[in-house]
Amino acid sequence: MKTFIAAIGATFVLFSGSTGTLEKHREIEKHSQTSDALVVRFREPERFSGEVRSFWGAVKSLFSGSFVRKEISGEIYGPRSNALSTDMRYGSIALEDMKGSLRLLGTSNTLTLKNCSALQEIDNDYGKTTLEGCGGNLDLSSKSSKVLIEQFDGKISMDANYSTITVRDVQQPVTINSTSATIKVENVRGNATINSDYSTITANDIAGFLDIQTKSGKIRAKGVDGLNVDADYTTVDVSEVSGKASKWTCGTFAGMLTCRPRVRA
Repeated sequence: MKTFIAAIGATFVLFSGSTGTLEKHREIEKHSQTSDALVVRFREPERFSGEVRSFWGAVKSLFSGSFVRKEISGEIYGPRSNALSTDMRYGSIALEDMKGSLRLLGTSNTLTLKNCSALQEIDNDYGKTTLEGCGGNLDLSSKSSKVLIEQFDGKISMDANYSTITVRDVQQPVTINSTSATIKVENVRGNATINSDYSTITANDIAGFLDIQTKSGKIRAKGVDGLNVDADYTTVDVSEVSGKASKWTCGTFAGMLTCRPRVRA
C-alpha cells in the first residue's frame, strides 16, 4: 500500500491507495515526473471574457459585470517519498507522513503539516501555518500571520513580522526574527535566539542559551541554561537560570527588570 498526495480544488489532502496516476483536468497545463520529484503547472485562469488587454478596457469590463472568476481544481498523485514544491495563494494544503523534501511557497494559505520529516522552506504571508511532529532544516518566512510549531526534530529559522508565533518541543536551535509580535517558545533542546522589537516574548525551558534582543516590549523567561537580554524600555522578568552555561546578563534602559537566577551545582 502506497501513500499519495491529492489536490482537490486547490486544497491538498493525503490518502492511501495501491496505484498512482495523474488525473487530467482542463486547468492542468503540463506535468513532469522524475524519480526525485513531481512538478505540476497550471494555466493562469482568465480574468476577463473577450480577451480584454488594455487597462481602461479591463476596468470597463470589470464594472460592466463581465469579470469571470475561476478556481483551479484537479487531483495530483505521487509517492510520499517524492519531493514536493508548491507556489499558490489563498489555498489550503494538508500533508501527512511525507518523507520527501517540501518547499511550500505562497500567500494567504492555510498550511497543516503532520509528521513531515524533511521540511526545507515555507513562505506564507498573511496565512496560517501549523506543523506537528515534523522535522528538517526549516527556513520559514511569514508576516501578519499565525504560526504554530510543535514537536519539531531539526533547526528552525523564522522571519515573521507582526505575527503570533508559538514554538514548542524542538530538538535543535531556534532563531526568530520579528517585530510587533507575540512570541512563545517552550522546551527547546538547543539555543534560542529571538530578535523582535515591540513584542511580547515568553520563553520557558530552554536547554541551551537564550538570547533576546528587543525594545519597548515585554519579556518573561523561566528555566534557561544561560541568558543574554538586551531590552530597552522593556519589562523583563527572568527566573531559574541554571546548568552548564550558568551565566546571565540582563540589560535594560528605562525599563523594569526582575532577575531571579538559580544556579544548580
